[in-house]
Amino acid sequence: MTVLLREAIGDRLRHARTTQRRTLREVSRTARVSLGYLSEVERGRKEASSELL
Repeated sequence: MTVLLREAIGDRLRHARTTQRRTLREVSRTARVSLGYLSEVERGRKEASSELL
């Protein structure tokens, strides 16, 4: 996955989360992923797993 694609996916996930006025902690609990992992995905530093998407 390219850096631009990772960043675009992260931006979209962050936008969806903030539009719903949810915190990283809330979403990470619901998605059953670590808060740190979700943060890294939103910043485009890690690839989002298919389970997360």
